Amino acid sequence: MKRLPFPTPWLRSGLAALCLAFVCAACGSTQFDYQRNTQVGAAFKVPDGWTTFDKSALLGLGPGVQPTTPDPIRWLVGFDDDPNAAASDVLSDHPDSSYPQGFALVESLTPQARDAISFGVLRNFPFPVDYFSEDDFRLISYNSSFNPPGGYRGLQMTYQFRASALAAARTAQSSGQAQNTAAQGGDARPPLLSPDFVQVQETALLDAKTNNAYYIVAWCSARCFQRNASSIAGAVQSWTVRS
Repeated sequence: MKRLPFPTPWLRSGLAALCLAFVCAACGSTQFDYQRNTQVGAAFKVPDGWTTFDKSALLGLGPGVQPTTPDPIRWLVGFDDDPNAAASDVLSDHPDSSYPQGFALVESLTPQARDAISFGVLRNFPFPVDYFSEDDFRLISYNSSFNPPGGYRGLQMTYQFRASALAAARTAQSSGQAQNTAAQGGDARPPLLSPDFVQVQETALLDAKTNNAYYIVAWCSARCFQRNASSIAGAVQSWTVRS
């Protein structure tokens, strides 16, 4: 039997096309920056190109500075997609950014904190959602039955608030004057694209023994969020915790 030369012309063409397809797919695929901490059992990812900041940068700690009191922050990483990102912008009181930003936090709970912790506490960190007036707040989604494997329990939520109302909401929170029942999951509505609203996506968890709280939160202006919804959701939904 006469053997055909290998590869035949049509097979060479097919392989070339297949290789080109793989190369194009690789060029167009999104790359990620993976953040992991094996000591606390937490990890997440952000799109490659977003700037990340460690705890020292976010909190303005100098090299080698040690807290004088027990530090509940076991892990803290900030992220920002701004080309001119600065650590001080991530935790500022001006969340109406034109670029996605946010942070991941693992916090140990003291016995007193364990006694006081609730889904209300999780829900109101870092933004005081229960303390905005209903005109300044819009709940988009709320899931208080989020139970990942390993005995974790917590919530997932997406919401909007008027940036100019944040200071008043923080004042109301400090005086204990909650006024927004919609934030507790009873009034979900489609998002707005108003330029004065900020949109936030968050996951907050407690471990089985209530020893630690785990947060990942991302936000930017409502219009920015619409443009970057996939990237923001990818970061928040990648939050993984393990004992």
